[in-house]
Amino acid sequence: MGLFHDTSDPLHGVTVVVETHGEEVWVGRCNRVEEDRVLLFENDCFVAAESERTKEEWLRRAAMVGFHPRHPKLELARDQVKSVRPLIEYTD
Repeated sequence: MGLFHDTSDPLHGVTVVVETHGEEVWVGRCNRVEEDRVLLFENDCFVAAESERTKEEWLRRAAMVGFHPRHPKLELARDQVKSVRPLIEYTD
Protein backbone atom coordinates (compact mmCIF):
# COMPACT_ATOMS: atom_id res chain seq x y z
CA MET A 1 0.00 0.00 0.00
CA GLY A 2 2.98 2.29 0.24
CA LEU A 3 2.26 3.42 3.80
CA PHE A 4 5.16 3.87 6.15
CA HIS A 5 4.90 4.55 9.86
CA ASP A 6 7.58 6.05 12.04
CA THR A 7 6.52 3.94 15.03
CA SER A 8 6.32 0.26 15.84
CA ASP A 9 4.01 0.90 18.80
CA PRO A 10 1.45 -1.96 18.94
CA LEU A 11 -1.30 0.56 19.83
CA HIS A 12 -0.56 2.81 16.82
CA GLY A 13 -3.86 3.48 15.02
CA VAL A 14 -5.95 1.67 17.65
CA THR A 15 -8.80 3.43 19.47
CA VAL A 16 -7.69 3.48 23.10
CA VAL A 17 -8.86 4.55 26.54
CA VAL A 18 -6.39 6.67 28.48
CA GLU A 19 -7.13 6.97 32.18
CA THR A 20 -5.39 9.79 33.99
CA HIS A 21 -4.57 10.13 37.65
CA GLY A 22 -7.27 12.84 37.81
CA GLU A 23 -10.95 12.52 36.87
CA GLU A 24 -10.43 12.50 33.10
CA VAL A 25 -10.78 9.49 30.83
CA TRP A 26 -9.82 10.09 27.19
CA VAL A 27 -10.85 7.99 24.19
CA GLY A 28 -9.10 8.48 20.88
CA ARG A 29 -6.96 7.08 18.11
CA CYS A 30 -3.51 6.33 19.46
CA ASN A 31 -0.57 7.68 17.55
CA ARG A 32 2.11 6.67 20.01
CA VAL A 33 2.88 5.80 23.61
CA GLU A 34 6.37 6.90 24.54
CA GLU A 35 8.39 7.03 27.76
CA ASP A 36 7.50 10.68 28.33
CA ARG A 37 4.16 11.18 26.52
CA VAL A 38 1.01 9.72 25.01
CA LEU A 39 -0.22 11.22 21.73
CA LEU A 40 -3.85 10.80 20.61
CA PHE A 41 -5.79 12.07 17.60
CA GLU A 42 -9.56 12.55 17.17
CA ASN A 43 -10.43 12.14 20.84
CA ASP A 44 -13.10 12.88 23.42
CA CYS A 45 -13.02 13.17 27.19
CA PHE A 46 -15.20 11.79 29.97
CA VAL A 47 -15.33 13.63 33.30
CA ALA A 48 -17.55 11.99 35.93
CA ALA A 49 -18.61 15.29 37.50
CA GLU A 50 -19.94 16.51 34.13
CA SER A 51 -21.85 13.39 33.06
CA GLU A 52 -25.10 11.65 33.90
CA ARG A 53 -23.49 8.30 33.03
CA THR A 54 -20.86 6.33 34.88
CA LYS A 55 -17.43 5.90 33.34
CA GLU A 56 -18.21 2.25 32.57
CA GLU A 57 -21.51 3.13 30.84
CA TRP A 58 -19.83 5.85 28.79
CA LEU A 59 -16.99 3.55 27.71
CA ARG A 60 -19.33 0.65 26.82
CA ARG A 61 -21.42 3.02 24.69
CA ALA A 62 -18.31 4.46 23.03
CA ALA A 63 -17.15 0.90 22.23
CA MET A 64 -20.56 -0.07 20.81
CA VAL A 65 -21.56 2.98 18.76
CA GLY A 66 -18.52 5.24 18.73
CA PHE A 67 -17.94 8.68 20.18
CA HIS A 68 -17.89 12.26 18.97
CA PRO A 69 -14.26 13.42 18.59
CA ARG A 70 -14.28 16.91 20.10
CA HIS A 71 -10.51 17.39 20.19
CA PRO A 72 -8.30 16.90 17.10
CA LYS A 73 -5.06 16.22 18.99
CA LEU A 74 -4.04 15.51 22.57
CA GLU A 75 -0.62 15.09 24.12
CA LEU A 76 -0.48 13.92 27.73
CA ALA A 77 2.65 13.75 29.84
CA ARG A 78 3.31 10.12 30.79
CA ASP A 79 3.30 10.95 34.51
CA GLN A 80 -0.36 12.07 34.16
CA VAL A 81 -1.38 8.70 32.67
CA LYS A 82 -2.55 5.79 34.79
CA SER A 83 -3.30 3.36 31.94
CA VAL A 84 -3.66 3.02 28.16
CA ARG A 85 -5.90 0.17 26.97
CA PRO A 86 -7.71 -0.64 23.73
CA LEU A 87 -11.36 0.49 23.77
CA ILE A 88 -12.48 -2.96 22.64
CA GLU A 89 -11.64 -4.25 26.12
CA TYR A 90 -14.63 -2.31 27.44
CA THR A 91 -17.24 -4.26 25.47
CA ASP A 92 -19.34 -6.94 27.14
